[in-house]
Amino acid sequence: MADDSQRPLAPVRPGFRFDGFWLAALVAGAATGLFNVNFILAHFYHNGPYMLDSGYLATLVYRTTPLMPNPVSFGPGSWFSTHFTPLLYLLSIPSNWVDWPLPDYYALTQGFIYGTVAFAGALCTRPMLASMRGGPVFAVLFGLGLGFSGVTLAAVGYPHYECLFCGWAILFLALLLQGNWRWAAGPFILALLVREDCGLHLFGILFLLLGVAWVLPEWRSRRRVLATFMTAALGYSLLVIFFQKMYFPGDDALHRIYLGDPVFSHLTGAVLGQRLNYQWSQGKYIWVPHCILLVVAIWRRSLVLLCGFAAFLPWMLFNFLAKSELASELYLYYSFPLIIAQIWPALTYAVDPRRLPPAHAAILQAVILGVSTLFFAQEHPRAFNTIVAGGLSSEGFHQADYRKTRDFVLALNRPTNHRLCDVSVAALFPNDIARADWENGVPTQTPDVIIGFNGGPESESLLAYALSRGPWHEYSLSWLPLYVLSKQPLPGDLFPAEGVNDLGEVLNPHPQAPPPPKK
Repeated sequence: MADDSQRPLAPVRPGFRFDGFWLAALVAGAATGLFNVNFILAHFYHNGPYMLDSGYLATLVYRTTPLMPNPVSFGPGSWFSTHFTPLLYLLSIPSNWVDWPLPDYYALTQGFIYGTVAFAGALCTRPMLASMRGGPVFAVLFGLGLGFSGVTLAAVGYPHYECLFCGWAILFLALLLQGNWRWAAGPFILALLVREDCGLHLFGILFLLLGVAWVLPEWRSRRRVLATFMTAALGYSLLVIFFQKMYFPGDDALHRIYLGDPVFSHLTGAVLGQRLNYQWSQGKYIWVPHCILLVVAIWRRSLVLLCGFAAFLPWMLFNFLAKSELASELYLYYSFPLIIAQIWPALTYAVDPRRLPPAHAAILQAVILGVSTLFFAQEHPRAFNTIVAGGLSSEGFHQADYRKTRDFVLALNRPTNHRLCDVSVAALFPNDIARADWENGVPTQTPDVIIGFNGGPESESLLAYALSRGPWHEYSLSWLPLYVLSKQPLPGDLFPAEGVNDLGEVLNPHPQAPPPPKK
């Protein structure tokens, strides 16, 4: 009997013709995008946002200028000192033409980011699914599977922008590998503009693919194009990093997050042991799907599949040795390049001479995505439940409530000598609250007004501080779930006709938790 693994498979036609798979990609992208819009709205208006990430980053896509200055709540300087991300400025341009509050517009951009990931994931499955009955339906499921994989959900829970690189990179690689290299230039450029090191990520992938082109006769014609894009990716990152260090010095994120000072002085045997234990107990949603890809690559003797495993190992190791604990765990958005690895069997199906039959390849792809999501739900149930509850909520936009709350918070400047806001209030109004007016912990000054977010990330520590400085005059707001504590009764002319509730003087302020999401 002939060995099935040696039997040649029929050639696969390029997968970007306009057909039902485009509709499938749009459906997957729209559903994933809507989920993420809902999550961000619940994050800002119900659960309480974080200042240094969601609140700060929201300002970078909301009526910002080309040099992307920091908001007043963060201090002087530019975001480019941390990361060079001109694509965020492009995302901010439409915000100048719409009259939406910052959280509402930020929700739309986050929906676009993760919708692009799901769109790209669905569209790149066409070569694998084109010969299967109901292929576009399966493409929708694979797009949603990538949009809701464990690695993607970990990033969703801590709003950032890095995953936009994955959507553009998947589209770029799919177009490039299927011979449409002129069309591939567009998403290639957009992927580079996401962050200064994105060229390095693409360089690692293209370097290995170029190696495959030197080994496989079927890939010989791809050598020049792969080498061209690989050189451009490396050259872009090196040039931009040099430009960033010359003109936007200040925040050395490389040493602050990864290398430490002295370099790797934070690493000990005990630390490495703890990190290995974490990966075993809470990181299987990352490395188990990656190992499945390795096993199948060895079984099929597929250099193409092996590239999907090897291309991301340097990033995994670099983060494992990082100074930052979150980076070492590859938690939150730190594992964003691995989203590409999770769709690798479908992404490279058309050009892999050792590929599985279509049905078997689809099963492999489904297993990789499913295992990632299931392990994340099991290992991080609290984060998973929060993300799902937020994404499935109908919190909705709060344009009128946001404006009324903002006007009242700004009015509180007048009667006070010093006010203290918690991180969620600062994140709601990052362009209006100075850095000295919000704290993560115990304030350095004694405030006469405290503004807090009911149930927010820092609500307990702020209330504990207030309890030690009572009594207070307490007020609650009917618009957004904020409360105000004042040492003196607030002047009556600050109060609008409705929306601010005077609860009188209290010794033990204990604002109620926010109401459940609206049905």
